[in-house]
Amino acid sequence: MSVNIERLESIKRDNSTPKEFAKARFDLASEYKKNGQFEKAKNAYLEIKKDDDEDIFSYANYYLGIIFIREKSYDDAINTLSKVTKDYEDIYSKSQYLLGQIFNMKSDFNEAIKHLKEVKKDKIRDFYYYNSQYILGKLFRDHLNDKENSKKYFKESKKYFYYETKKELFCMKFNDNAKIINDIYKSVVDILETLKVRSDESSHEKCVAHYTSPTVALSLLEKKDSYLRLNTAKNVNDPTEGKVLKEYLNIPSLSDSKRTLTLISCFTFNHDSLNQFRLYGKENNLEASGVSIVFNSDFFNNKEERINFIGNIEEPFIEDNKSIEKLPLYRCIYIDPDPKCNYINIAQRGKITFYRDGNENNIEKYSNFIKEKRESVIENINVILKNIRKLSFIDDANKNEVINFLLLPITFLVKHAAFEDEQECRILYLTDLKDKRIKTEDNKLMYLDYKYKINNHVHKIYLSSGAYKYEDFFIRLLNNSQDVCLSKNPFRNKP
Repeated sequence: MSVNIERLESIKRDNSTPKEFAKARFDLASEYKKNGQFEKAKNAYLEIKKDDDEDIFSYANYYLGIIFIREKSYDDAINTLSKVTKDYEDIYSKSQYLLGQIFNMKSDFNEAIKHLKEVKKDKIRDFYYYNSQYILGKLFRDHLNDKENSKKYFKESKKYFYYETKKELFCMKFNDNAKIINDIYKSVVDILETLKVRSDESSHEKCVAHYTSPTVALSLLEKKDSYLRLNTAKNVNDPTEGKVLKEYLNIPSLSDSKRTLTLISCFTFNHDSLNQFRLYGKENNLEASGVSIVFNSDFFNNKEERINFIGNIEEPFIEDNKSIEKLPLYRCIYIDPDPKCNYINIAQRGKITFYRDGNENNIEKYSNFIKEKRESVIENINVILKNIRKLSFIDDANKNEVINFLLLPITFLVKHAAFEDEQECRILYLTDLKDKRIKTEDNKLMYLDYKYKINNHVHKIYLSSGAYKYEDFFIRLLNNSQDVCLSKNPFRNKP
């Protein structure tokens, strides 16, 4: 037991003022929560009375409500959260959001609406405010049959939940197909979750590599205003980008809007690959002259609860000072679209990487992990295909618009099987072509800065044989000289 907990526990009603006692119990509950002792925290909060101190009492009820939700004691949560009044602006909107969620879950839709309407944008995180608007849009549509107000709330939620909201608007517009649209949407979301690279899911995928030139890598490490770039997908070496999935599903690929731009940055599970060094990061166009920057998983946001990489591509972005959020990292799917082939696989570590790490005994466990993911992806693609066939539209143009939109999040995560050796992962972002954050260079390059400095996220840097001469420069910029590694792959450039 910590000294602080002992001190706080020693403060009783008979040896302190009511306010001192309330504060001690509030602080004690916080200490218990840090230690995962939620039952003790709950009991400490329950000892605080309104007459002790109204401010502390209100905050205690808010945090007590969260504990009750954690315990699934929803009636108790409603009782405590309802005691938080408008006088406490910083927790009132949060309490109303939680109450709205509870009543929605209990199918008490009128109460859910009442509380969610109390959630104010400037008093709560964006996710919770816009999620309130999203839920209100669905409740006004499905419970009150009020399409006008439903569209009003959806218009607001679309600013943050663009993909999710537009799916709801399609369900409203094409009501006869609503269930099938939702089923396709669920399969797409499930595929995204399966493809997401999470270090907490597999200890064997804690790092991924990005191949680039020594000049770019040194700039990223040394210059304050130098960031990793997301480049337009139109510049990649695969001419089938964005087309493979639709060809495999045998659906017409609509021409991308002239105002929509897909930007990507590529990574791989192969940290020290001769093939990658020969293709990427060339210095003065020499093969095997680049470097491989190996990133830790915290360079990405793999706990995101929404699809945050699709901006509102229907309206020009006007805030040029707001950076994009941290993005999730997804492994790619590899498909041979030839109908005679029926080949599907997902990006993964090669066996040699386990031998190089001295972890060859883990290959079988990892193979089973990948097998499960691959089977899930294939199953969901097949479900999507079946549901596409079930869609019934009078106008094929509407049908194709809906299908192409629903597949949008995974369209650029599917690559031709010919590129499987690259074992690629990606972060991507879709936005309006006139997004003011987009930068251009000599009318040849178009990119978006991923404004998170790489320095604190670098695990190692591998230097290809043609980049050995930069070893000292990289050692100077990294905390540990052991983090700069010379590639184990032999290669001789021809003079």
